[in-house]
Amino acid sequence: MTNFVSVGRPGYFGSRKEEIITNYNKLYGENNWRLVHHVNNKSLELHEALQFYEDAYFEYFKQHRDELDWIRNNCENVYDNDPSNVDAGLFYFFQVNNSNHFQDISIRRVLMRLGIWFNGKGLLEIRMNEPGKKWNPGNIPFHKPELIQQPEIKGWWNPGSIESWYQSNKYFEVKDWDLDCRFKGEEITFVTTNNGKFTSATESLRDVARISKIEMNIKEEQDSVEKIASHKARVAYSVLCRPVITDDSGFEITKLNGYPGHHVGRELKAKGLEYFLNLAKQHGPLESHWPMTVAYMDQTLDKPVLFTSSVKGKLIEEARGNPKSPNLKSQLGLAFIVEGQNKTLAEMTQEEYQKYARSDRWGKLKKFLKRQNTS
Repeated sequence: MTNFVSVGRPGYFGSRKEEIITNYNKLYGENNWRLVHHVNNKSLELHEALQFYEDAYFEYFKQHRDELDWIRNNCENVYDNDPSNVDAGLFYFFQVNNSNHFQDISIRRVLMRLGIWFNGKGLLEIRMNEPGKKWNPGNIPFHKPELIQQPEIKGWWNPGSIESWYQSNKYFEVKDWDLDCRFKGEEITFVTTNNGKFTSATESLRDVARISKIEMNIKEEQDSVEKIASHKARVAYSVLCRPVITDDSGFEITKLNGYPGHHVGRELKAKGLEYFLNLAKQHGPLESHWPMTVAYMDQTLDKPVLFTSSVKGKLIEEARGNPKSPNLKSQLGLAFIVEGQNKTLAEMTQEEYQKYARSDRWGKLKKFLKRQNTS
C-alpha cells in the first residue's frame, strides 16, 4: 500500500505553479508526490475536492437565483483569465493554460444542473473586473464553513470563501517521505547556492533559529532585488511547506542609472571585471551601492516579509586585495570601497568588514523573528 505523508499546506500557487511543480519533481521525485484536499481527516483527490467547490457555487446561486439569471440572460458564456477558457466546457480537467480556472466551469455546470443555459451575448470575466468580480471564488462563501481548515490560509480571497476553502484545505503529500527531510522545530530553511550568504545567515540568526540550506531552481526574471527575493520565497515555501528565507542582491552605479542592478552576476560573467574597471577609468571613481534584500515566509503570512539594506561606496579603476577573501560575494568587491573607508572589500580584515561593510538586513530579520517568537 502506498504510504503518503503530509508535508504541509503549500498555499496559493498562481503564476508560480510551473516552477513549484518542477522543484517538487526535483526534490521529491516524479510521481512521488501529490496535492490533495483534507476533509474530515480524509485526503481527497482533485475531482472529489472540485465537487465541494462546485456545490458551494450551486448552493449560492440557489439562494441568489436573480444573480444567476442575470448572468444567463446577459452573457453567452463565462471565463476566468482568458476567453479560451470557454473551450473547457464542463470538464474540470481540460485546462487550456498553465493556471487553473475552475470557477467558470463550475458556473457552467451549475446552469446544467438547473436545466438552463446562457442566452445572452458576450463573454463575462469571472475574475477581478466588474461586473463578474462579484462571483469570483474569493467572494462567494463556502457552503460548509465548518470544513474549512483552521487557521485559514491568507491571500487575495475573503475568509470563509470558496477560494479560502480550496487553499486552506490543500495539502502537499509525499510518498514514503524520508524522516530526515521533515521540518524540525524552529528550523528555517535558507534557499541559496551561496555558501557565504548561508554562513552570514547562520551566524546572524543563531540566537533565534536553526538555519538549514537547500538549493532550488527558481527563476530570477523580476525587475528588482525585492521582487526577486519575494518570488523565490513564495516558490520555496510552496515547495517545502516550512519557514523559508531567500536573498537577492545587486550592484547599482548611480551615474549609469543603476546599471547593472540585479543583473550584476550575469553582466560580470559576460563582460568580466576589467569592463567595470574601465568604466571607473572613464568616469572616475563611481558612486555605487549594493542593494540587498532577504525575504522571509511562513504559513502565518499572506506574502513574504522583506528586509532591505544597502552598502554605499565607490567603484575604483583597479582591483586590490585578496581575490579569495571571505569578504567577497562578488569580484566587484576587489574594486569597491565602502563609504568613509580607504580599503576595498578584498583588502579589509574580517573585523573591518564586519564593522564597516556588513549589511544590516540580517539584523532586521532577527528582530522580526524575536517578535514572532514572543507574540
